[in-house]
Amino acid sequence: AKKTFKNLLAKNTTKIDQIKDEITPFKKVLMETNETFNNIVKKLDVLDAERFSVNDSLTLLETRYKRGRLPSKAAYQKLSDDFFNRRKKLDRTIDKYIQQLRSYLL
Repeated sequence: AKKTFKNLLAKNTTKIDQIKDEITPFKKVLMETNETFNNIVKKLDVLDAERFSVNDSLTLLETRYKRGRLPSKAAYQKLSDDFFNRRKKLDRTIDKYIQQLRSYLL
């Protein structure tokens, strides 16, 4: 099960990287089209970076908890819940901007 998960994760990570490479030229054209698209793409970039940061924070928190560097399980749970809620909020905001972009393009 663990090996299957790792293989699936690696395959999906590769697909995501491929899609990002394919999107880059389109993204540049879109940003040059008009100011509205430019603003949406910039906001999406910032939100993506913030999501990446939250994921890093979650990983670091989990590592600290496993090594016994957090004062209690309650502290770990509270911080973990906060990070998950932040990530959910970021995902909703990203989805909102993507839908907005779709509505302009279609």
